[in-house]
Amino acid sequence: MEIEGLMVPIKIKKEHYFLKESQVSEYAGFVVKGALRMFSIDENGNDCIHQLYIEDWWAVDMKSYMSLKPSDFFIEASSGITFSLPIRWNPVSFQSIDN
Repeated sequence: MEIEGLMVPIKIKKEHYFLKESQVSEYAGFVVKGALRMFSIDENGNDCIHQLYIEDWWAVDMKSYMSLKPSDFFIEASSGITFSLPIRWNPVSFQSIDN
């Protein structure tokens, strides 16, 4: 079976979040189209970019994902994106978090 058969497409609008700080990273999304950024906000309110996710990359806060502990980061769509989530994760339970 090809990997595409094990994935479910999900769309996230520009400037919407795949993950917000203090949430547990439950999903790893494969970026089919578009880009995301992982960032934190410093004590002065400035965005500090830690990672960029482009097409054909997996987007996930691995530390949070593996430990099941809250993330210190936001993962935000820099453009409208299309993800594929592995089918074992129920896409019905995934909801893009509005700003």
